[in-house]
Amino acid sequence: MIFQSRVTIVFLGILLLGKTGASDSCGNQRKTPAPAANTNMTSVTASAEDTVWGGPHVHLVMTAKGAELEFDCAHGQIKAPIKGDSEGRFDLPGTFVRERGGPIRSDETPAEEAVRYSGRIVGDSMTLTITLVDSHEKLDTFSLARGKEGRLWKCK
Repeated sequence: MIFQSRVTIVFLGILLLGKTGASDSCGNQRKTPAPAANTNMTSVTASAEDTVWGGPHVHLVMTAKGAELEFDCAHGQIKAPIKGDSEGRFDLPGTFVRERGGPIRSDETPAEEAVRYSGRIVGDSMTLTITLVDSHEKLDTFSLARGKEGRLWKCK
């Protein structure tokens, strides 16, 4: 009987944590926007609040002006609002900065590369491809989900 009561308490605790949202390492509540009512949406624009998207090796914060991106060993920026066409496809200019492990000298400025961020948004899912502008080299393709923080392994 005691075991059953503890299981019930743990289950209720999990439900309550799911309702209250996640906290960051300092205990502050993070706001994750609720998914759009229309789950068949093929186009997206940022609302007044920033929208978080994430997946393996990527974290994206969409704003009304574009997006900030964080990768395992790089970061980037999309310099225009993300708005898909009638099928949710987008192709936008941005920057990409490769990072490396270890300390960075105070007089060192990481090289910023011009890239195109292209992909498609369908409902709460996004595919994102990064292509270098100068060489047309495809760097990587990512799968992201709306409201997910993403999982990064930063260079050390």
